[in-house]
This record gives sequence, structure tokens and C-alpha cells, in this order.
Amino acid sequence: KGLVYDADVKAYFSNMIKFLRSNENAKVVVTDSFWKNAGRDTMLREIAEENGYTFCQINDIEDDPNTMALNDFEHRGVRVHPSDLGMERIADRIFASLKTLL
Repeated sequence: KGLVYDADVKAYFSNMIKFLRSNENAKVVVTDSFWKNAGRDTMLREIAEENGYTFCQINDIEDDPNTMALNDFEHRGVRVHPSDLGMERIADRIFASLKTLL
């Protein structure tokens, strides 16, 4: 389900991306989060679509428990972060998105 994001939060994220761009011709890839949150993920996808940015979905990577560091750390908050495999899959997705911009 996730949090509901209002127009102010969406505008903030959109403006932040525009601020971080090096110039108006810069190519932008927007991802959702490793952790699913329907409200946030939808908002980020909409920002990408509305501004002509490339959207890269990564939130489904967490569906595979092997992509989390479940056995690597004691602290639960750390354990649910991406493992090396998770980071590799995220990198592969982002790299594939970047290649479409060439």
C-alpha cells in the first residue's frame, strides 16, 4: 500500500531532480525504491513520465529474499537492505536504462 504523497511532496521531488541536473540537456533516470511503497513508487513514475525522464523499476527486486542481506547482519534494519546480489541486480537495471539513452 504505502504512504499517500500529496502534490507538495511530488513538486518537491520534481524540483529536486531539476535542481540536481547539470544542465537542461542532461539525461535523467528515475528509479523507485528497493522497498515497495505504492504511493511513492507511483509518484516517482509519474514524475519521470511527466518530465520525459527514463524510469527504471527496481522495487520488484526485493521479492527475491536472496537480494537482501538477511543472513549477513544481526540488526533487522540492516538485514533488509540489498545484499551484494541485490546491489548487482539494481546496478544491472540502472545500467540497462542508461544504455537506452545512448
